[in-house]
Amino acid sequence: MKGLAGFLLCLLLLFSAPALADEWLDYPWDQETAPTWGAEACYTEDGYEDRSLKVRMEWIQVEETPVLLVRVKIADVRQFRTALSAPFPSRTTRYVPQMAQRVRAVLALNSDNFAYHTSGIVVRNREVLRMQPDRNRDTLIIDGEGNFRFLSPTTRKAYDTFEGEILHAFCFGPVLVDQGRMRDTWDLKIKDRAREKKLRRIAIGQTGEKEYIIIASQGPEDDPGYGLTLLQLARVCRDQGCRMAYNLDGGVSTSVVFRGEKINCKGSGRAVGDMIFFASIDRDALAMELGLEPDELLDIPDF
Repeated sequence: MKGLAGFLLCLLLLFSAPALADEWLDYPWDQETAPTWGAEACYTEDGYEDRSLKVRMEWIQVEETPVLLVRVKIADVRQFRTALSAPFPSRTTRYVPQMAQRVRAVLALNSDNFAYHTSGIVVRNREVLRMQPDRNRDTLIIDGEGNFRFLSPTTRKAYDTFEGEILHAFCFGPVLVDQGRMRDTWDLKIKDRAREKKLRRIAIGQTGEKEYIIIASQGPEDDPGYGLTLLQLARVCRDQGCRMAYNLDGGVSTSVVFRGEKINCKGSGRAVGDMIFFASIDRDALAMELGLEPDELLDIPDF
């Protein structure tokens, strides 16, 4: 009886959402109601795989520091998403696992925590949240094809003359790899996040068409001898095949969440204001999870 009740609840949540098809087709979706969770049967020993999303994880050692590599391949750029801990301009923070569970993300990571600084260009889900260009910050843009583009330095002119659609823009940085070339020096004016210190660090890179990698190192919070400098992080990004790579908010903010659990290190870390996450849109996998036939999910477009 309990199983039947749970099944009926899933159906109620799925079909009671108003205009769900419109939400899926007219990006961005309503992140509270759109069915984005992964199917249990699609989780593997080292990741997740369905028709729309592949995730593969492995650990490597970089000068004795454990470094988590998470490779992601999506079928549609709309699967590269962002979420805020609370509606902008609130400065409310939450832990990344809490936010990930709320939107039922397969994989999530902390972003640039932009609410806690006042400069830079910030775009989320095509909406401009902040327009305060800062030449001392590099900007990462995710364009309409899912490609990484950089504004370096960040100026209003560079933004206004940018050709293409802007889905998301992040203001942290700096740029680590650009067009396959690793940066090994940074302008002293660039806010470079303690370039010489060995810290927990996290970067996101693009390795191919709709293919990405998250690189997260452990740091002195985990062991006094652990941590990467900014240059070491850039080198890992290059060596792992990044065409483009960008430094995100590291230190105790560093969080990689898979299946609702933080996996990059122990401890809760720091609550933050926003995250990046990846979602499945595999109709068959969702139908399997709910015990339905794919054609019964009429409100979800076939992928």
